[in-house]
Amino acid sequence: VDSDVFSIIIDPHAPSTVYASACSGIYKSTDAGLQFHKIQGIPSAARRTRVLKQDPSNPGTVYAGTTEGLYRTVDAGTKWTLMTPSDIIINDVYVDPKNSQHILMATDRSGVLESNDGAVSFHAVNQGFSERQVSSMVTDPQNPETVYVGVLNDKRFGGVFVSKNAGQDWSQIGAGLDGNDIFSLSLSPGGTLLAGTNHGIYRLN
Repeated sequence: VDSDVFSIIIDPHAPSTVYASACSGIYKSTDAGLQFHKIQGIPSAARRTRVLKQDPSNPGTVYAGTTEGLYRTVDAGTKWTLMTPSDIIINDVYVDPKNSQHILMATDRSGVLESNDGAVSFHAVNQGFSERQVSSMVTDPQNPETVYVGVLNDKRFGGVFVSKNAGQDWSQIGAGLDGNDIFSLSLSPGGTLLAGTNHGIYRLN
């Protein structure tokens, strides 16, 4: 029994295929979650997998953000490759639905990292904020160029930041959050941004 499940994704092209990440590693089901088996290939040192994201254009490609780097599989979990140095802690991953080579990563200490070649290489895109521990990331499905991130430990200098150009520049939208840490972000079906904090849920008006 594993108590901490961090991320679940369902293959939109094959809904019976489900991936789940937990403290003890990554698990996969091919029968809609009735039975899971552990996926091999990620070392135990990096097994704390905080997020899984599937490439919308290539169902066999899945990214695993772990406490020791970003891993990628291009064959639905049979083989995994470490794409970043192992000292990078990945909290969230965004794969651009219009361009699967464009990837954003929310990290500890290094802010937001961007890749334009499918995570083969990456660079920091933190112009507009200096926060280093980015906890969560969400994009507007109606406008994928609009990206929101939540940060931790920065009090009134932190909160939520928004980019209107896919991560190139950022501006703070922290008014009303009272310096609370942002643990999760979500967009409602109507487009309202919700922030889960250490003092409840806030809504962007």
